[in-house]
Amino acid sequence: MNMTFEIDANGILSVLVEDNATNNSKSFVTKGYKGNLTEEEVERMVKEAKQMAEEDKQSKERVQARNRFERYIYDVKGALNNRNIGTNKWSRDKEKVEVAVREASEWLDGNGNVSKEEYEKSMQKLADVWNPIIRKVYA
Repeated sequence: MNMTFEIDANGILSVLVEDNATNNSKSFVTKGYKGNLTEEEVERMVKEAKQMAEEDKQSKERVQARNRFERYIYDVKGALNNRNIGTNKWSRDKEKVEVAVREASEWLDGNGNVSKEEYEKSMQKLADVWNPIIRKVYA
């Protein structure tokens, strides 16, 4: 995260906040009304810039958690097509996983903007069904 502050000779303050991880940037420009900004105004602007940077970070983490969960669902669906899991010996277990995958997919479709922790919790719920079964298959 980079923050750049510039004050020109006319008291105009420019603030640029760049998030290197997401390539997002935000800029603010204020004009000094009587030649200069007060210290309080500068502090407020710095505080706002830091708050926006934190919000961007949380948004990025939320999107990454959603993408991990979506990819995990896709991977489990793909593994279900594996012939070892499709045998009669595993058919009951396979049905449990299919139900869990369907529920996870429906939850994901219905919850587009939840916290990173909620995505991780739902992913763990699917993993709690899937992991014991896949261990038995390959044991």
